[in-house]
Amino acid sequence: MNIIYVVHQNHLNERSGVPLIAKQYADNAIKANHNVAIMSPHKGYVDSNLNEFKKDNITFYSWPSLDNWYQNAFNFSIKTEEMKKYKMNFKPDIIHILDWVGIRPDFLNFLNNFKVPILKHVLNLEDICLFDSSSPFDPEISLINNHYHNEKKISGKIAKFFWFNLKFDVKNYYEKLEARKKNIIHINKTYFDHLIFPTSSFAKFYLSHLNLKTNFDVLGLGVVKNQLSLNKKNNDRKRLNFIFIGGGSQRKGWDIIEKSFYEFLIKNNDKINLRIYGFKKKTSKSCLNKFKSVEFFDSFDPSNLNSILNWADFGLTTSYFEGYCKVLYEYIEAKVIPITTNFFGSEIIKNDYNGIVIGKPYHNNLIKTLEKIVKEPKVIERFIENVKKTKVLYDNEEFDKILSIYQKLCK
Repeated sequence: MNIIYVVHQNHLNERSGVPLIAKQYADNAIKANHNVAIMSPHKGYVDSNLNEFKKDNITFYSWPSLDNWYQNAFNFSIKTEEMKKYKMNFKPDIIHILDWVGIRPDFLNFLNNFKVPILKHVLNLEDICLFDSSSPFDPEISLINNHYHNEKKISGKIAKFFWFNLKFDVKNYYEKLEARKKNIIHINKTYFDHLIFPTSSFAKFYLSHLNLKTNFDVLGLGVVKNQLSLNKKNNDRKRLNFIFIGGGSQRKGWDIIEKSFYEFLIKNNDKINLRIYGFKKKTSKSCLNKFKSVEFFDSFDPSNLNSILNWADFGLTTSYFEGYCKVLYEYIEAKVIPITTNFFGSEIIKNDYNGIVIGKPYHNNLIKTLEKIVKEPKVIERFIENVKKTKVLYDNEEFDKILSIYQKLCK
């Protein structure tokens, strides 16, 4: 088969969640003797061949990105004429869209002209709402759940989440959301032959919000087997090792991490180590820089993930919202004990069994959790035994199921 993966950026330029998922799919497809192309938006010049080049048996393409996507994504006027000047030598049998951040609406027409099945993965909320990241679990201030009666509170929340230095017009934004909702329903019915959701709870939320009836599958994101975790040991309990992978994104709950660990380390700097991935070490201005027990790291080569996780006792996922959060499952595979907030996909963690689930107020409860752990470090053994019993989906198992979906759609 000839398979196209569409993603907001390719893995050569961005080592983050969805681009790495696209690479994982591409690698598995190539192993199974399929031909693969990856397409992503590009802000610079795009030639008539969509900047085609090949690397590691993958053909890469770019298309002109939509300027100021977060401001203009509500504009779904179709401009088909401009896309006619572009051509692509790769002729797909199926197109798999992993996300469409940066995608111009007219590009969907370009893909549709191949007359092959289009599969859409729904991994996050950009289809519904660009800014309201915590909405499913914070109905008091949720825009997408039709609650915008407290405009001042919502405006402040959104400004805090996205560092806007402006007054947020909630009513105007809500009206745009309603218009976008109609467009998303139209696009799903017009362009997408099938949807994939990472969890059944997220599928239910998404489809019920849009009142959309369509063909879909529920399939978790597979992780790579971690052979290093089989012989994992940490005999030095004088310091416990914590890890956070997610950078400074507000949606990932960086404010929870920073505030909680700062207050905890003021009194307990000799009790733990903390490694934070996703920051540029020299440019991070975090208040945690004052502690020698805290280390900042930039993005990393995915092939090093197993050794990075092998260092840790506890892994932190403090997101306000996730459609899945693959790193949580990578923690489990690496026998790293998760400390997590509630989001779609976190239901795999049973509180005080195979991990710790913290509720609101997050930063206070995270501090209490840290204090309890350092007082009772022997609880690690009990947690790890239960983490070992927790089954995760492996990447090859996931791709086998995805391949069966491709084959079903291409019949």
